[in-house]
Amino acid sequence: MKCFRKLTLTGYTVKYVDLREPKLRTVYEEVYTVDGDTKGSFDKLGLNLTDYIRDRYERGGYVCCSIERIKARRQVDVDLRELWENAAQAEPIREENQEAEEERKNG
Repeated sequence: MKCFRKLTLTGYTVKYVDLREPKLRTVYEEVYTVDGDTKGSFDKLGLNLTDYIRDRYERGGYVCCSIERIKARRQVDVDLRELWENAAQAEPIREENQEAEEERKNG
């Protein structure tokens, strides 16, 4: 049995500079992609997605010059069974979270 889920992806073009570079810094450009559920959650909570993207880059030592939403959205069908099988090869997330919680408790 195949179990598919349709995802709607929205892209944002992010132009940023790395402050660790010497002057005359290069302006880099990336596409930051979010799915429809994430975008909807931000809207319901009254949060601004572009502010969130800017914060993520600034935490990494970058400064955003501009963030623009790409007008065209894309839809993709994801086979959840295949995704689960591929994820089984990766390390479980639960163990990482348990280790982090133990470190916090132990000080």
